[in-house]
Amino acid sequence: VVVNGNGSYMAAASAGTGIFVSIDGGDSWTQSLENTGAWSSLCMSDSGSIIYAAQNVGQIYVSTNNGTTWVQTSAPEAAWVAIATSYSGQYTTGIVSQGTIYYSTDTGTTWIEASGVPNSASWTGITCSSSGQYVAAVISGGSPGLYLSTDFGASWEADSSAPSGQDYASIASTGSAETLFAATSD
Repeated sequence: VVVNGNGSYMAAASAGTGIFVSIDGGDSWTQSLENTGAWSSLCMSDSGSIIYAAQNVGQIYVSTNNGTTWVQTSAPEAAWVAIATSYSGQYTTGIVSQGTIYYSTDTGTTWIEASGVPNSASWTGITCSSSGQYVAAVISGGSPGLYLSTDFGASWEADSSAPSGQDYASIASTGSAETLFAATSD
């Protein structure tokens, strides 16, 4: 489940049935995208108007009208683990299981493979700042386990100050991304 900034718009993915949206803070739900596969991740702009949905094995879809209609993006078919978007929804970054990182700077229209990341990493989580400029992603069991981008996901560097060898399960950040919260599966 993802929720916009003021809690009025929500989206939820359901295995086997699709994507559901609520425009009244969760009081009622409407199916907005029929099942097209297993969903791995959702993210939403602060206003709630832009919603991204990634398939566990498949594509990334985007809605720019609160889930009324959806478009398959040009992101490659992959085993998507998680996606994160800026408050505006313009900048989006996604991680691929046993793969790499892709980013979009145009509301999901085009996707570009990022540089500076290991191509077969066990990516488990991703987060970004409200502007989308700062992005962080974690690897399970990797050393180093934390990678950072300061250019909207285009290029990445390992963060050697983060504890290595951890089984990172997820990551979250404050709006400025000055503070990161990483969870391990230990």
